[in-house]
Amino acid sequence: MKTLLQFVLVLITVTSVKSQNIIYVSPTGGGTGETTNSPIDLQSAIDTALVNGEDDILYLQEGSYTSTPYTAYYQGSDAMNIALIGGWSSNYSTQSDNISATAISGTNSERLFLLNGIGAAVDADFSMEMMLLENGQTASENGAGILVAGGQNDPDDSNIHLVINKVEFLNNQTTITGSGGAIYTDCSFDISDAYFNRNTAASNGGALFVGQRTINFMLERNVSNSTFKANKNTGNQGSSIWTVARTMNIENSEFKGEDNGGSSGNGSSVYVANGGTVNIDRCEFSNITINYWGSAVQVWDANAEISNSLFVNNKAGANNGYGTISFYHNNSVDREVKITNCTFADNASQNFSPLGGGVHFRGNGNDALKIYNSIFYNNGPSPLYKESGDASITNSLSEFAATNFDSETDVIIDDPQLNTDYRLTSNSPCIDAGSITYISPEWTDLDGATRVLGENVDMGSYEYNAVPLGVSLTNNTIDENNAPNFLVAILSTDGQTGDSHTYELHSGNGTNDADNGSFTIVNDELHITPSTNFETQSSYFINLLVRDSRDQTAETAHIIMIADINESPELSGVLADKTAQVDANMSFSFNANVFNDPDLGDELTYTSTLDNGNLLPSWLSFNPNTITYSGIPPMIEDLEIKLIATDRDGLSAAGTFTLSITPSVGIENLSRSNIKVYPNPATNTISIELNEAKELIYTIYDPLGTELFQNSYKAANLDFPIDHLSKGYYFIQINGDEGQLTIPFIKQ
Repeated sequence: MKTLLQFVLVLITVTSVKSQNIIYVSPTGGGTGETTNSPIDLQSAIDTALVNGEDDILYLQEGSYTSTPYTAYYQGSDAMNIALIGGWSSNYSTQSDNISATAISGTNSERLFLLNGIGAAVDADFSMEMMLLENGQTASENGAGILVAGGQNDPDDSNIHLVINKVEFLNNQTTITGSGGAIYTDCSFDISDAYFNRNTAASNGGALFVGQRTINFMLERNVSNSTFKANKNTGNQGSSIWTVARTMNIENSEFKGEDNGGSSGNGSSVYVANGGTVNIDRCEFSNITINYWGSAVQVWDANAEISNSLFVNNKAGANNGYGTISFYHNNSVDREVKITNCTFADNASQNFSPLGGGVHFRGNGNDALKIYNSIFYNNGPSPLYKESGDASITNSLSEFAATNFDSETDVIIDDPQLNTDYRLTSNSPCIDAGSITYISPEWTDLDGATRVLGENVDMGSYEYNAVPLGVSLTNNTIDENNAPNFLVAILSTDGQTGDSHTYELHSGNGTNDADNGSFTIVNDELHITPSTNFETQSSYFINLLVRDSRDQTAETAHIIMIADINESPELSGVLADKTAQVDANMSFSFNANVFNDPDLGDELTYTSTLDNGNLLPSWLSFNPNTITYSGIPPMIEDLEIKLIATDRDGLSAAGTFTLSITPSVGIENLSRSNIKVYPNPATNTISIELNEAKELIYTIYDPLGTELFQNSYKAANLDFPIDHLSKGYYFIQINGDEGQLTIPFIKQ
């Protein structure tokens, strides 16, 4: 559902020259068309649009418009573009997706539209979108649905460019004589997403008649993404399309079930006449029956290039007819028919006669039929038949040899092994048997997929594309402790060589996709988002999907394994410092959990040295099983000791602590915050500084605790001569009412 604002924004964007005027239209009219509250009738809206000097957009309310014929007579003024857009609600706020919501009906008695620019020198667009044109009828006149008369010979004639998008033409017909049941035009056009159903011409072109202009005759005519079904002519040629245009392009369209029911005329879904040229690409012709030549396409004194198209179950010839595609020429101008990468299957000619069930060629002079990369299967015993002219076939397959062809190069006489939908099976001899020499690089096959996969092209209208068999990884195991967004693996598939493949993490059964959220895919690279830890999670479950250019998919579940790598032990805290006394038994231990090993089940062994790497003193024993230190210290000193934990693979961690050996007098050290002893080490004098004068007793001991000197003083600062002492370790003990303090010092 679209809103009017969306349409206005789009139209403003694409228009850069003329101003655009909006006219609101309803089946009953009665207003001016200037506002949504005052819609005008359709004919008055067209009349206004032709003379107001602006490009006009006509918004048509849903409903039935029956005041046919609606006419547009161009008067030679500057070209004005007119666009009719149907399906709008009563207040023009939304547009319906239903083409039939706005119906222009001739009630089987009137033509629907007449656009006349003869002699007016106009070059303008007339556009129609989102509507049904039905039951138009003329007797002995052309164009029961739409007649575009631009003029063919006068320099002042007009080109009224018809633009058709999302329009259905239903049951429009010319009777007695007259061509172009749905549309008759001698001007240019673009028709897309249209549907032509059960339209009939008494003469030529059951759905569409395309005339030729002498002036500006190279105008292009384009039909795309459209369907033609059960259209017919009852008198001459062209069940769906009759064209004499010098350039007409038909692409990505379908022609179905156009049975002329025993009427006279040459039929043919597409009839190209009198020097015209038609280019047909990516079209399907199926279940068509006609009386005479060319059940799908007849080329008479004209040129045709037909590519990437499918022709199945068509039948030419209750009355001496030949060929799914036929060529007939009897004058001196050289013409060419080129057929490339097409498939012809289950077609018949002249009630299954042996002549030209696939292609029948009756050339003249140097007229040429050239067939490349195509498949002919089950089209009768003589599917390719040349009566005259020059015919060649290259890099193709035919169940039977071509008849009277001048050249056959690399032709396979075999079963193409097609599926029921006429696509190639995996073992078809047509795969990679075509030649890229004869195709354009930008071509796609009938599915719209890349035409060349790998180094060559397949025969027929469809390029074979193997379904991906799953997703493979270059690696499915990574070491733990990876960096975030680590590249795990490169993704690949066993799909069609040369095709493009995209990968995605895809929902699975709830288990095989459990860890999809921990991964990302960049192009064909699989990355894991977090850093992994084997001890926390040793495997990840992901489900991967591959998608090829034809939207064929396959999915594969994978387990990404995390490899356990040996990790160094870790000191879990700090090693507490220890103390001992000279000549006293000492023993202390550290708990085993002071070191931690991240690897589950790993075992640690312990060793100990001094922090500088030297051995422990001989008096200090270390038991690695209990992490216990023991011994009798012989002297006062501070030892910096290293404890080392080593795992089974030789990785280690270490911590250090201080073992302080104090005098055997066992005086507990007190705070030094109020007392300073300096220098330390000292040579001749050691000084004591107090924060205030106090009565204190001072005693000096040697390392064995022997008293060497004692005295008492009341002073804030004292100096003790020590030049009489030998070099070594000593202690000064200070005693007072507040406690005592023992301070080691060194005599140098």
